[in-house]
Amino acid sequence: MEVVTAKECHAEIIHDLAQEIWWHTYKNILPDDQIAFMLQDMYAVTSIIEQMEEGDQFLLLRSEENFFGFVSFSESKETKVFRIHKLYIHPDFKGKGAGRFVIAYLSAIGLERGSQFLELNVNRNNPAKDFYLKMGFSIYQSVDISYHRFILNDYIMRKQLNGII
Repeated sequence: MEVVTAKECHAEIIHDLAQEIWWHTYKNILPDDQIAFMLQDMYAVTSIIEQMEEGDQFLLLRSEENFFGFVSFSESKETKVFRIHKLYIHPDFKGKGAGRFVIAYLSAIGLERGSQFLELNVNRNNPAKDFYLKMGFSIYQSVDISYHRFILNDYIMRKQLNGII
């Protein structure tokens, strides 16, 4: 497994991965029109490039020559929170240690940069919540976020970064 720092030239790869992964991930959680809208809004190539320009860092996960997942994150020096915005792994690679690897990788980066917490949002009905709990996250807050004409029913989950990964 290899981690590749994504640049603007990788935006189309992220777009294509999102199109494939999101339908599988959210088909039993969100209505189809919401999935389609969010994919268009957040994962259009121009939107991904805009997120990069605004400071979100993207990583791609690769096995041999195939990309199979992506992550985006940012950090706040003021709050000492290292925030994961996106963490998606192709269904064919789930259960093979990729998620655990990514959390450990991001935890190490967060610690190195002086963050105290690793934080992310997860839909309250997404089974990934259980994975995050196993990885040492806890539910920090329950939120309902207005997103255009939709409501995102999320948990904000946090993991203390204390030098032990």
